[in-house]
Amino acid sequence: MWHLYAGSHKGIAIRTNAERIQAAAKPFRLHPSYGTEDLWAGNVNYVDLLKERLRVSMMDRFWYKHMAFSWEGVSARDLSPHG
Repeated sequence: MWHLYAGSHKGIAIRTNAERIQAAAKPFRLHPSYGTEDLWAGNVNYVDLLKERLRVSMMDRFWYKHMAFSWEGVSARDLSPHG
């Protein structure tokens, strides 16, 4: 997997869990006058995007990847403070 995302030995790995990420995340604003942004995470669904058309919202599209990447095993819990 590393050669796809971090060629030339430029990547790092962080070992953690959803609870520690949520505890470490500080409120973030894109601009001082804006409200804080939510931190979102969820389970990734692997589908054959060549055969199946996604009929989901723009936000839900973040949770889909082509089945060719299913070996990654990406998943996380909902980290939204409003979740």
